Amino acid sequence: MSIRMEIQDGIARIEIARPERKNAITSQMYDQPADALWAAAGDAQLRAC
Repeated sequence: MSIRMEIQDGIARIEIARPERKNAITSQMYDQPADALWAAAGDAQLRAC
């Protein structure tokens, strides 16, 4: 899919990477940003996301 989460120096970066469709979210992608945030919330090493 086109949702990416990158963790660097205690900061999680969630990115919608679908420039060919101007970052439009498909129905298949709809829950992925929330899932990434929940995963980040459970990581005690992260300081921000």
